Order: sequence, then C-alpha cells, then structure tokens
Amino acid sequence: MTGTHVYVIGGYDDKTNQRYKNIWHSTWQDQQLLPWVKIKDYPDPIIHHGAIIVNNHLYVLGGRKVNNGVDTVLDEVKFANSMVPAIYPMSSKLPLLCPSH
Repeated sequence: MTGTHVYVIGGYDDKTNQRYKNIWHSTWQDQQLLPWVKIKDYPDPIIHHGAIIVNNHLYVLGGRKVNNGVDTVLDEVKFANSMVPAIYPMSSKLPLLCPSH
C-alpha cells in the first residue's frame, strides 16, 4: 500500500460544485503514474480531509461533507486495510474540528 502506490479520496469540482466520494489508486512505475483505477466509494462525498497510510491501513481524517445541502465539518477518523474492501469508522474522534487540512 505504500512506496509506489498513490491514492486519491473524494474531491471537488469547483466548476460544477460537485463533490466526489470515489477512491482511486495508481502505481508509480518507470517515472510515471500508471492508469488510475477506481477501487471503492467512500461512504459520503468528502473534501478538505487528510489521509495517511500506517501499517498498511489507510486513515482518512476529518474533512467536510454535504448532506441535504448542509455543509458539515467532520471530526471523524475512518480507516481501511490495504485492499480497501470496506471503510470503517473509528470510535476516536479528532481533538478539534479543522475545516480544511
């Protein structure tokens, strides 16, 4: 999951105001990125979050989401294992709300 792997989680298109929940993966090989592959959807569209890989687990920290037109700053932490088959919420929360990272 680390080393030559690159992940993109969620995102935002400022021209259409659309938020995304896709999780994409690519591999860095021979000085270039191979084609992107969609591997899963995040539970909700998400922007302005942080992400890190620790011990082959992908952790997504905080961010913002919109449900029914309400923009919410998140204090949650979610994680997935190296193959990202499912996204699991963690019981711990972030120490503070950060509208963007």
